[in-house]
Amino acid sequence: MSPLNVRRVTRRGFEKSLQWCETKGVRVFRDAEILDAQADGNDLHRIEIRSENWSGNVSGHQFVWQLTSDETYHFSVSIGNILFPTGRVRSMWSWVRYRIQLQEAPTLSSLPNQFVMINDLYLPLDPFELVNCAKQ
Repeated sequence: MSPLNVRRVTRRGFEKSLQWCETKGVRVFRDAEILDAQADGNDLHRIEIRSENWSGNVSGHQFVWQLTSDETYHFSVSIGNILFPTGRVRSMWSWVRYRIQLQEAPTLSSLPNQFVMINDLYLPLDPFELVNCAKQ
């Protein structure tokens, strides 16, 4: 009845995904903390991490940073200053999460055109899955 769906992620499924990545040659650092980064202009050269099984510098030619500037600054101002030296970047759109309690049924005009209402407060969500489903 809905154009959107939500995939429930389990710990077992998450672990299987990480193991699959490892079989493809991806280094996976579980429970890692980013301590520092080195960048030269737009090029990121090194990330210093500490994880449960390894600590040190990770060097590379390409990194994928999946946090917005706001999210980056939220967890580390120093990393935010390195990765976003000109300051926070204003996004054209964003995934926003609101918690509301409805005492009575809302009118349709007060709701956005696309929204997902979930009753499970602890459900981990992948916003890109929801966006991709909405476009189909």
